[in-house]
Amino acid sequence: LELAPEGGGGGDGRYSFGYSWRPLQPGAAYSVESDPNDVYGKRCAEIVDGIRDGAPNALYGRLAEPEREGVAWPAAAAAGQRRFAAGLDALLEAGALHPFDQHQRAYIAGHGDAPTLLVQGPPGTGKSYATAFALLARLQGALAAGQLFRTILSCKTHAATDVLLEQLAEVQAALRAIQAQQPALFAAYFDPRILDAPLFRVAPRDPARPWPGAVRVLDRDAALGVIVQQRACFAAFTLFAVGT
Repeated sequence: LELAPEGGGGGDGRYSFGYSWRPLQPGAAYSVESDPNDVYGKRCAEIVDGIRDGAPNALYGRLAEPEREGVAWPAAAAAGQRRFAAGLDALLEAGALHPFDQHQRAYIAGHGDAPTLLVQGPPGTGKSYATAFALLARLQGALAAGQLFRTILSCKTHAATDVLLEQLAEVQAALRAIQAQQPALFAAYFDPRILDAPLFRVAPRDPARPWPGAVRVLDRDAALGVIVQQRACFAAFTLFAVGT
């Protein structure tokens, strides 16, 4: 066990606690326990305090007054999204893709006009994987309607954010392989531009880690300028990583 001294610090008494460095004493008994500080909980509490004080919050606004939110999702967009889902059915019939259950297919094929959509399921049930298809289906709908589609992918943790982005990159790669193997079938249902939508990872915890070939890492300061230059893209980041 190797100990490294750190400077002491204060705390708020709710989610973080003050401490000070003291050298170990020979012959004394010590116990090693987990860190009692909850940095994420502290930040969430600060958000709640801000909302109570009247500060604006987009998610709270959507949940508190859903009637005020709307999505411009015209008939052309809905048709492009359904065409994507029909393509998945055609790939299944051709033996080129696995089936989706009825709930996953409804998620992929519909709800494009939903301002807020909650997707629930235990770990390992394919939420991130199905979301990758749902995002590309919505991208195809936006392209069909001539709309911009700059999309934020954000999760509670860096690890979960990375998983979602990697799933999207893998689905893009899988569809690109299908395009090469079955070009006629692909062309009948899919817009090839969905394969070229840039994937960005903004301010990751470990920028040097291996990323799927399609993913481009951006630092926090450069991200906005790059993203706004795209008509369609996916940018993944944790909110606290870019907001603090």
